[in-house]
Amino acid sequence: MRGESLGHVAALVVSRGRSADCSEVLRAIAEQTVAPASVTVVDVAGRGAVPWDATALPEGVRLVRVGRAKNLGDAIRRAVDEVSGSPGAFTGSRWWWVLHDDSAPESTCLARLWRVAQSGRTIGAVGPKQLSWDGSRLLEVGVFAPRSARRLERVRPDEIDQGQYDSRSDVLAVGTAGALIRRSAWSALDALSDDIGPFGDGLAISRALRLAGHRVVVVPRARIRHRR
Repeated sequence: MRGESLGHVAALVVSRGRSADCSEVLRAIAEQTVAPASVTVVDVAGRGAVPWDATALPEGVRLVRVGRAKNLGDAIRRAVDEVSGSPGAFTGSRWWWVLHDDSAPESTCLARLWRVAQSGRTIGAVGPKQLSWDGSRLLEVGVFAPRSARRLERVRPDEIDQGQYDSRSDVLAVGTAGALIRRSAWSALDALSDDIGPFGDGLAISRALRLAGHRVVVVPRARIRHRR
C-alpha cells in the first residue's frame, strides 16, 4: 500500500520496452512507504522490443515514448522535450527518482533516500546500495574511479551484504539505478556528451554534478535489487 506522497518527487522509469522485470519495478514503486507524486515510464524500446501500451500500465502511470536513445541522459532529455508544457508533467517536480526497468527498490528505499537528500542544500544526488536481483549479493555501494575514469570495483564478486560498507556517505559517484537527483542540478548535465555509453551514465552524471558544486551521496540503508 502506498504511503504518504512526496509532492516534490517524480519517479522516472527508463524502459527498453514492456517486460516482466519492468512490471515488477512498477509494483515496487507502488509499495513504497512514501510514494513519489508521479510515475512516468520513459519508453526507449528499440527494434525487436515490445513497446509499452498505456493501457497495460498501472493506473496513474504516465507513458512517454522517445524512441531509441544513446544513453540514460539522452532518454530523459528527450522525455523532457516531449512533455514540455504538459499539465502534470514530471518537469515541475524538484527531485527526479531515476530507475532502470530492471531495478526494483525495497519498500523503504525512497523514504531513506529522501531523508538524506533533505539533509543538505548542496546535495545534488543520492543513490542506494545495489544488490543482485535475488538480493543475495552486493553489486555496488557508490562508484569509484581514478583520474583515468576507469571504474574501480570495490565490491568483490559474490560478496554478501553484512553492512560492511554502511558507513559510506559522500562518494565520487552513484549508479543511476535508483538515484534521486535534484531537478535544479540537472542543468549541470546539459554539457554531457551523447557519446557516453549506456554503462557510463552514473560516473559521468555524478562528476558533472560535483564539478558544479553539488555533493553526491550514497545511502547504504536504501536498497535496490538490480538485474543489470
